[in-house]
Amino acid sequence: MVELIVAMFIMGLVLVVIIGIQISAALTISDARVRQEATALGNEAMEQMRAIPWNVLSKGLASNFESVSGGDPYVDSGNLKVDGDTIPLVVALSTQDQNLAQSWPPLFSDTGSNKQVRVDASNLATTYTVRAYVTEGVSGGDTTRGMAVVVEWTNHRGQTEHTTLRSTAYRGGGCGNLDTQPYLGACQALLDSSASSGSIVTSVTASQVDGTPIPLLGPLSSNALYSASVRTAGVAASASSQQVTIVQGVAQYGGSTVDDNLGTTQPADMGWDNGYSFQVATASDDSAFSNLPSSDSGSYVPTSIDEDERYVNDGGHDVSFQALSDFLRPSTFTADAGGACRSGIPLNQPCAYATIADYPVMTGGSGYILMYVNDNPLRLSRRISDLGAGANTEHAWAARFNTSAGTLSDVGCGVLTGEGCVSAGADRVMATLAIGTVIGGPTSGKWDGMADLGLVLVEGASGCTNGLYESVMVQRGASQQATVPNPTRCGQIRYWNGSAYATWNLQTVPNGVHDTTPVTWTSGNYSITASANITVTAPAIIPSGPSGCATDACVIFADAGGITITATYVISWPAATYVVTSVTTINPPSATASYKAAPDAT
Repeated sequence: MVELIVAMFIMGLVLVVIIGIQISAALTISDARVRQEATALGNEAMEQMRAIPWNVLSKGLASNFESVSGGDPYVDSGNLKVDGDTIPLVVALSTQDQNLAQSWPPLFSDTGSNKQVRVDASNLATTYTVRAYVTEGVSGGDTTRGMAVVVEWTNHRGQTEHTTLRSTAYRGGGCGNLDTQPYLGACQALLDSSASSGSIVTSVTASQVDGTPIPLLGPLSSNALYSASVRTAGVAASASSQQVTIVQGVAQYGGSTVDDNLGTTQPADMGWDNGYSFQVATASDDSAFSNLPSSDSGSYVPTSIDEDERYVNDGGHDVSFQALSDFLRPSTFTADAGGACRSGIPLNQPCAYATIADYPVMTGGSGYILMYVNDNPLRLSRRISDLGAGANTEHAWAARFNTSAGTLSDVGCGVLTGEGCVSAGADRVMATLAIGTVIGGPTSGKWDGMADLGLVLVEGASGCTNGLYESVMVQRGASQQATVPNPTRCGQIRYWNGSAYATWNLQTVPNGVHDTTPVTWTSGNYSITASANITVTAPAIIPSGPSGCATDACVIFADAGGITITATYVISWPAATYVVTSVTTINPPSATASYKAAPDAT
């Protein structure tokens, strides 16, 4: 009996504790539900305020809001005091009071009260008091107003709790009727533009003759890496505008990557990414963005420690790879809401500009992937300047023209009407790009005594500037709804046809496909047979959008045309035969611009 009594006593204590925990959990869940409902009511009130016409909202609270609401614990001497903040309220003058005959809850009822009492019958009949306020806008100006909602309730312990929501209202402009137009009823045109100078990307993989993927160093290698790639640097710029404008200039540095053939490992997680840094300047003409200045600029001069050369080898194999991007090229980047960031763009037109200059040294200035066979290097891909004059330079810009038209044809927006215009552009000069060049070995740097410059050369032509030159510029605006861009590409491709280099002028023949004649190189026990396929696409111009640009945006995209070179190297030695494939893509400068007219908000 004693044991039974003790056991029952212990069980009783456990049950009491469990009941207590259940009660506490139930109260916690109930409190969470109450707070969730309070937040929902606050969001509902905020959305109702967003729908109030600007000429009503901007007046603020009715002049008698405090007295008819029975006092307000969150208001003191014309200020909203909540959560440790003191915010000046906007209250209508008695001589210019709100029209109570046409009330706009939750800001004011037909009595002028800004208070609503809501009861949630589904949750313990909790009563919520919802109060709405209009506060001074950014820097006390007349084009913005603050909005605040405070929801108050009493919790199960009899304590008063509240939650606060805040937002900002912007005055519409350019069209519509502010007596009927909500502050967000966008009486503003929407304009966006962006441009990029493009980049050159080379990726290398290996396979059996039947196409089965294998490690880069061949079927007998212990190395588990299946691919290597390198990307060159470039620049970009953008401008986005509706009510306010944000502009950004970016220098995007390249890098190198290796990878295995497993989906469970990612290069970034394994430390196989090398480089890929970027520099950014961002600015806005909206003072509400306290974290965005009206002007931002910078320059970046990389150092030799910014990127390491990438090697793929296993210490016991006669084939290896080496990769490095053009990471030492210096860059500048500017974003300015009021200054002229490049020639042709007047002052006070928000714009962004970024440029990356040449670094005339192979290591760190060109971007390349090399393959070594018996310690003899073969350039799978490399931008070079020792085959003739050439320099790698790139530019990108974007601008929003509000009050002054562009003064040069290459920035666009030369005619300014209505809501203005936005434009963007990019250009690039690329030194000679060589694909499949033997630069060592018993044949004095040639494939069997031929094709001494390589399988393919992408280079400048007569009339070009120091190398392959590409540019693009687009524009859209009230007077540029269907303006057609004119992307430019000036250069040529030379490729080995078995006895000499055939020349492909990219201006007269802007697209097509060509194959090189196979060549062979022998080094020791190794024999390499190589060929390449060249695919060129014409400059692209892709417009879209309806006439008038009212129901949807009018968009224009353009680029200078792409070039892809796929080279295959069949490597044979007594132990095995396999194929190394390199794909080099010359991504062109590209730009896009869009304009959507301000809707009629009447």
